[in-house]
Amino acid sequence: MAEDCEIRVRLRVDQGSPELALAKYLSSKDTLYPPKDMVMIALMAYWLPLAHKYKTGIADEECIRSCIYRLKLHQQYLEGMLGSEVVSEDLNESEPKKVETQDNCNSLDDSGKWENALG
Repeated sequence: MAEDCEIRVRLRVDQGSPELALAKYLSSKDTLYPPKDMVMIALMAYWLPLAHKYKTGIADEECIRSCIYRLKLHQQYLEGMLGSEVVSEDLNESEPKKVETQDNCNSLDDSGKWENALG
């Protein structure tokens, strides 16, 4: 028998924040998909590989490749929103840089769990 899990998230966001714009968009009738589907699609593309590693203790290569593919498709869509004057090479300037975790920050441990760097 399949295991059911219900998740409810309630957030309070600041007036004028990007989060408020997102919440209003998801609540509108102008979305491509129902809001719960849009949230799940985004969560799965971004966090599913970590969830697999957390559950099984090992990385699921097929899941990771699938998520990378979905994220690249979304990147192409966003680049298209910028218009034809933007080339992918222009976006490389804004690539994330690897940073060391500071002592008072949270980080992911090898199992994919969040841990406080202070212990």
